[in-house]
Amino acid sequence: MSAGERDNRGTGGRIRARRLDLGIRQAGLAARLGISASYLNLIEHDRRRIGGRLLNAIARELDTEPGVLAEGAEVGLLDALRTAAAMVRHDAAPHGGAAAGGEAAVAATAAVTDAAGRAGAAGPGPAARPASLAEPGSPPELDRLEAFAAAYPGWAGLLAAQARHIAQRDQALATLSDRLTHDPFLSESMHALLSAATSIRATATILRDEPELEPDWRARFHRNLDSDGQRLADTARALAAYLDGAADPAQAAAASPQEEVEAWLAARNYRLPELETELEPGLNPDADPHDVFDPSGPGRAHVRDTGADSPAAASGDAGAQPQQRSPGAVPTSPPGFAALLSAPDAPQSAAGRALARAHLSRARDEARAMPRAALLAELAHGIDPARIAARFGVGPGAALRRLGGLEAAAAGRPFGLILCDGTGTTTFRRPLDGFALPRFGAGCPLWPLYQTLGRPGWPLRAVLELPGQPARRFTAWAVAETRRAGGFDGPEIVEAAMLLTPGADALRTLGGADSGPPPPDPVGTSCRICPRGGCLARREPSVLAASEEGGGLS
Repeated sequence: MSAGERDNRGTGGRIRARRLDLGIRQAGLAARLGISASYLNLIEHDRRRIGGRLLNAIARELDTEPGVLAEGAEVGLLDALRTAAAMVRHDAAPHGGAAAGGEAAVAATAAVTDAAGRAGAAGPGPAARPASLAEPGSPPELDRLEAFAAAYPGWAGLLAAQARHIAQRDQALATLSDRLTHDPFLSESMHALLSAATSIRATATILRDEPELEPDWRARFHRNLDSDGQRLADTARALAAYLDGAADPAQAAAASPQEEVEAWLAARNYRLPELETELEPGLNPDADPHDVFDPSGPGRAHVRDTGADSPAAASGDAGAQPQQRSPGAVPTSPPGFAALLSAPDAPQSAAGRALARAHLSRARDEARAMPRAALLAELAHGIDPARIAARFGVGPGAALRRLGGLEAAAAGRPFGLILCDGTGTTTFRRPLDGFALPRFGAGCPLWPLYQTLGRPGWPLRAVLELPGQPARRFTAWAVAETRRAGGFDGPEIVEAAMLLTPGADALRTLGGADSGPPPPDPVGTSCRICPRGGCLARREPSVLAASEEGGGLS
């Protein structure tokens, strides 16, 4: 079965295809899962729905990720190819033709397509020559994108990977250029070098032109030469060390310290077992599942959360997140970060290590407040961040971040997480298969993440529908919280979090009323590669709607 046919199959079809690829008999897999072969057969033919725990168990037996079985592996590839096409058009448009980088990307696309066409051509005679080779600089054929990815997934993956590397190098180049222009250390170092050299030159000129100087003055000038020379050497040594650090491959691998930290966490599958504690959770068995603690300090009030139409917490400092502990519970000593940050795979740059230390500090505090075993026990009753926040006495943002740090094998389903500050700038991203989180630039303005920035403390939950055939749906929870920095009258700092998981059934909770998922909200990933027409929130034309006037701008 081709990759194009796999795209149209459900979860059961992908399970069956993976099982056959591994040469596992249906009866053998069913026995390992503890279910009957007939029931597994119904699942593989999409005649029975599959729960998160069973899907997770099947994924383990088939040595794959649950998200690949649930959503398919081609979705992320298509998003990456659309992003590559957007890069090419962005390079070509401002100059009235393809720029050097754009022409190279178009040529690479054409070469890959031509090579793939020759490799897959059936029958005698050479393969048809693509139009992009006949007309250099023409845009990629977006209407043939899915067919290309389905017929030649290997070439498509290679092209997508190259586009990602180009984007990373471009971002690194822009960062270094800006650094050379505005870096205060570099500017101060060059100024100090020039000042020391000028001072040495002036002193040497005086000593040369005034041979009859008194001994006291001559000794003073000699001391000046010595001190200026020492200052010049120290400044040059510091500047050399600084430039050597900037040229270090370990530091140059990531375009920014944030990317360095995210790559480190991704390599660990976002797990930090060193920070987990044995502290008993401060569960409140009498708490209303729809109550959320107001994280404003001792004596915090409960505020009923009825979904997206109610505030999450009472007035107060919504950014503070005190930890509710059982009476008499004694916290264990927090593990040091030295072992984590001294590992070979840890961030190497000073800025990256500072960001990693801040991430570890908050993750440690939230692991104390929401111990892993107790959190997973709560999660078994359904994904309800409001209930989880109430049980552990934390803010809703902490609950979203803690859930976003769980791996799919433990949670029974994959999670994605994105954090941003009050300007909408992404400060952390954990990608989710099928839901592309832009590496550079902002996401869709219609995401709950950005909507909640204008209403801190007011949670939003929604079912998001991304364009595609078939359309992909995800459940999202978002909340923005504030904190005061620098005392009572200090500036207000806003941070928003959005948790994502595939499917629209995640809003259902065990033992609660099942009214079904709400109508989905049509969103995109980024305006540049979003094909939706007539979007009132669009900020720039889409390369996928170039045939429309204004590229889909309303």
